Amino acid sequence: MRFRVREWTRKEVWSVRYGQVSETGRRDAAKLLDTSGQAGFTLLEMLVSVSVLAVLCLAVPPLYVLMPSAKPGTLHEREWTLFLAQLQMDFRESYAVEIRENRIQLWQEGIGTVEYFCGGEQMVRTVNRRGNEVVLETAARVSYRASPTRLWIQMEDHAGTAHKGLVVRFWELDRIG
Repeated sequence: MRFRVREWTRKEVWSVRYGQVSETGRRDAAKLLDTSGQAGFTLLEMLVSVSVLAVLCLAVPPLYVLMPSAKPGTLHEREWTLFLAQLQMDFRESYAVEIRENRIQLWQEGIGTVEYFCGGEQMVRTVNRRGNEVVLETAARVSYRASPTRLWIQMEDHAGTAHKGLVVRFWELDRIG
């Protein structure tokens, strides 16, 4: 025996709900309104979809960091901040500083010399004249000025934007600690 499936009108559904239909019509309506045979989302499916959504939400902010600068040849602020932090660590651990044109050499106990120089289009860091670590990608010109406790740096990127920074060493606190 085959059943024909047809859609019910609003009037028919209303009449079934309020008792204005015959017994066979009620059975047909009960079959139509019965949702026990229909499958919905299980708890496991919901947990999987929520976890996938959470992973996607966690992946978006780091991708923002990898987005290129607005103009090619400009320096990203995070790159400049990381460079200054690395230079400050090297400056604090050094006992002597020598500046020559676009180079700065820092002498450290137990390590030797740490040198920063503008090589071509990049700022490069070397330790004991071995290995070249690129610390700034778009360094066109750089100049340094030093005192016993401070190191001023001014750098211009390829787009012509000037970046200035100050690195400080606290000798009095280093001697106490």
